[in-house]
Amino acid sequence: MANLLHRLRISALIVVITAIGCRQQSPSSQQDGSLPLVETNSPADSTRALFELVDHYYKNVEHDSLEVLAPKAMNYFRSHAQWKEYYSTWCLLVNDLVWNGKMDQGFEEAQKMHKDAIERNNAFGLSEAYTAMGIAYHFQKNDSESARCYEQALKFYPDDAEQSVKLNIYSYYCQVLVDMKDYQTNAQVLTQWEGFLKGLTGGNQDNGQYSHWYFRFHREKYRYYYATGDYRQAARELDTMQSFLDKENDREVYEAQVAGFRTQLAVIQRDYVNAMAWSDREIELCKHQDFNTFLNALKHRTDMLQTLGHYEEALRAYHDYDLQKDSVIKSSNREQLNELNKRFELDELKAQQERSQLEHEHTQLQLILIFTIIVVIALTLFIFFRNRAAKRLQEAHALLEQSNQELLRSYEQLKVANAKAEESSKMKSNFIRQISHEIRTPLNILSGFTQIVTTPGIELGDEELLDINQRITENTDRITQLVNKMLELSEASSQAVIERKDKVSIIEIATQAIDESGIKQASHISFELMNDEQSLSAILTTNLLQASRALVQILDNAMKFTKEGTVKLVVKTNPEFISFAVEDTGIGFPIYEAEHIFDEFVQLDEYYTGTGIGLAVARSIARRLGGDIMADTSYTSGARFVFILPNQ
Repeated sequence: MANLLHRLRISALIVVITAIGCRQQSPSSQQDGSLPLVETNSPADSTRALFELVDHYYKNVEHDSLEVLAPKAMNYFRSHAQWKEYYSTWCLLVNDLVWNGKMDQGFEEAQKMHKDAIERNNAFGLSEAYTAMGIAYHFQKNDSESARCYEQALKFYPDDAEQSVKLNIYSYYCQVLVDMKDYQTNAQVLTQWEGFLKGLTGGNQDNGQYSHWYFRFHREKYRYYYATGDYRQAARELDTMQSFLDKENDREVYEAQVAGFRTQLAVIQRDYVNAMAWSDREIELCKHQDFNTFLNALKHRTDMLQTLGHYEEALRAYHDYDLQKDSVIKSSNREQLNELNKRFELDELKAQQERSQLEHEHTQLQLILIFTIIVVIALTLFIFFRNRAAKRLQEAHALLEQSNQELLRSYEQLKVANAKAEESSKMKSNFIRQISHEIRTPLNILSGFTQIVTTPGIELGDEELLDINQRITENTDRITQLVNKMLELSEASSQAVIERKDKVSIIEIATQAIDESGIKQASHISFELMNDEQSLSAILTTNLLQASRALVQILDNAMKFTKEGTVKLVVKTNPEFISFAVEDTGIGFPIYEAEHIFDEFVQLDEYYTGTGIGLAVARSIARRLGGDIMADTSYTSGARFVFILPNQ
């Protein structure tokens, strides 16, 4: 009955905690099941109060209460990033499961804890996980694995964490090493533990804050000396432990331990009187503690009597021990049976309530289903007729949209065609104007000199006649060149393939173009021909006349747009093609005009004379010879045009 009342008290406490949590927490924290303990001014106060309740259940061996509260507390700690309390609570839960006989569940939780700490890269969590696994292995009598886990727990324990937890690990580790009889490692760990304590207290053992840990340290030293047979030093350690009892809150618990150790030491020294006295003291102290501690004290009495050879007394003590054990087992069984009966009654009542609730919900569901069917039928009819109307409207809209799109496409095509026509008309007008200007100038000169020569009675000297003759010849050549350019205009848009039968050297093409362009004689620029060794002997099958004509156009372009500076012709060969690159230091061209300059009649600078068809003619010839001409936009010192021909 007392146990049931205790459980009801715990349930009521959790309900109150959850209600308070619902008022305080944000939506995100309520969703993950977290809860604060009490209404406080800060999350830190809630965290401390909640962890103190978890620790209370753990220390008072209230397994069920701890298993209910721990997951909720962990959710709260995780949602508030309180990782020390989060992993400490998880470690306490694992320890409680192991000590309560739920070994498999304890190992599973410890492994989850280990994985969680690795994923969060949390050293404290990793240390706590190894500690929990060490305790579980120790209960399984797998001391080697337990010692390995404690060693890892000390290794990963962070320097900035609370050091009392690390002191706990030292205590567990030393207990396992004694059980393993690994006295060498035990001595090393004790030395390390003592140095750690001195670092915390400055070597002052009177520091009340650490009296509990000094007690546990000397307790493990006693076990070490007792196990190694140094009973005199073991007795000294017991005296040291006794000096710390007055500073302990749980004095009776630790005094009972000291009494048990003194009984153990008196037995090994066969001091019957002291052994019995200390055993009586241990039993008296353990009566007021839990049943398991009391039973252990009785077991120590029976073992002591057997060791001392007092078999009759040992038999009576064992009988008392057996009766007490049976009493504890029966009491525990009765409590478990009562608890099961109460749980069954509660479950039956709950099941009956659930059945009534289900019947009520079933009736409501039927009504909702009928109403839903009616609404669905009405909606279906509405949607059907609405979709028919919408579909017709959509089809009409699609036809109209299609017509609009076709109209837009036609309009755009018309705009493009109109723009092209205007541009073509403008270019042709410009061309005719330029040609007219170009022809009018030499014709005026020829007309003027003709009038001079044919003037009656005029007398001209030899030098004057020679100058007139030279002027007439130059302007006649100029008219001839203009006529040739007009003829070339028809070639700019020609697609006819040029016949390639001439086997000529690459240098011959370059030399002929240089001579025809007269670039070497130009006084305003310096010209340079550059070629690799392979081009000196390379033979190409092409049309010499047309290839040199295309190259002449590029050289003329370079001379025209380079007022002063340098023009280079660079000839290179490779297995696939021959390249003639003409580089100048002239005015150049914008990158965005790199293709536009190859169009007919294009002149980027109106202050330069010319028809604007030279590059268009050159590219037309190059492509009809199987090659091409390109503007190199990476060249920034002027203009660079590359004329390529297939290497055949």
